[in-house]
Amino acid sequence: MRAWIVLALTALGLAGCHTHQSLRQNTLSTTATLADLNCQQVLDNVARFVAHPDALPSLAVVNNGSVLVTDQGSLGGAATYAPTLSRLQQLGGFPILSLFFAPSVTHNVVETWSVAPVADADRLRRIRCAFQLLVQGGIEDGPCSDCRERLEKFFDKEKEPLDCLLPTGWFQVGCREDVPQEACYVSSYCGTWVWVTPDGIDGLARFTLAIIDLATTDLALPTKSIVRNFDA
Repeated sequence: MRAWIVLALTALGLAGCHTHQSLRQNTLSTTATLADLNCQQVLDNVARFVAHPDALPSLAVVNNGSVLVTDQGSLGGAATYAPTLSRLQQLGGFPILSLFFAPSVTHNVVETWSVAPVADADRLRRIRCAFQLLVQGGIEDGPCSDCRERLEKFFDKEKEPLDCLLPTGWFQVGCREDVPQEACYVSSYCGTWVWVTPDGIDGLARFTLAIIDLATTDLALPTKSIVRNFDA
């Protein structure tokens, strides 16, 4: 009986240490999904625009997240006293005083991401231009003739060329049977399948960073300072 009591108390004492380890592991696992979430929704839009170049992008930005780990432990006990037991019943294994312990341990994990959909019309126009230039190979003629000019106004082309911020040729298009096993990201829309192999991860990462910038930053308007001096 003493051994069971010691074992139950030890289990309850170790619950606190397990909470810290579980919180650390689940936090790392949750944050690791953020990169895949951003890249996957970008590729989903690529499949949409490959199927319909004049489509409207659908994008959401992760702005908050939480990981909650809770451990609860309790130890209950009950005593049963039966002085009316005969000696024969006691020899049969029925003690006069019986103690029962019921330890209980619960472990709960809650992981959440909070996302904000991009609903601003100006941001959606620039994001739409980025995907149209991507699926058309960066050409400037066609339905998005002003896209390059619109995006160059947003990005500082003197720091980094637009072709480096929005690279092309990093994804492949085909049927479902054409998707290779080594594909890192796969998406489809209306029967059109697109995928990214390890060779295209750099292009996907660059394009995803540009899309996040377009989705979270407004166009910097030029400013001018006017100073007037008045003689008293």
